[in-house]
Amino acid sequence: MRRLMSCFLVSALVAGRLTAQIVDSLLPPAEELRRFEATLARKPVALEHSASSRDQLIHRFARALSIRDSVALRQMVISREEFATLYYPTSMYAKPPYYQKPGLVWFQMENTSYQGLTRLLARDGGKTLTIQSSHCPSPPVRQGRNQIWKECLVSTKAESTRSRKLFGSIVERGGRFKFLTYATEY
Repeated sequence: MRRLMSCFLVSALVAGRLTAQIVDSLLPPAEELRRFEATLARKPVALEHSASSRDQLIHRFARALSIRDSVALRQMVISREEFATLYYPTSMYAKPPYYQKPGLVWFQMENTSYQGLTRLLARDGGKTLTIQSSHCPSPPVRQGRNQIWKECLVSTKAESTRSRKLFGSIVERGGRFKFLTYATEY
């Protein structure tokens, strides 16, 4: 059976001349991942700047948000390198029926985190954020060596009657914890 290849012609005006290029729009998943990994500066073997528990991660998050420490907040969410080498290969997006190119998944996660973190800093940054409790209502989803905790909520001292979603899913790998995104309720 002949393999289906999807290509399209792109025209561009370069230096006053019309040029054309053929662009592959469908590559095998392994090739997509190889090309994405080729852009990495390094390939970590474990989650870096991670916490030893979910609670520790959430308390570090609250402290960093309280003092508007964007560097610490950025270190608590998976990096591009961690995404490519530790998360994506065993994620639901790496295989059918949910397959998506790694670059697209990373772009979506990065956009969600940027938007969520910007809103978090605008709303809660610089305020004392004392965590009373946190819970993730569902058991974690196992994806290879990763466990993904979803829909986690926190209650703060100031708002003890209401739980809030201040971050996205949490990934646990090898007993270490980081945020996948800063997808918030804001």
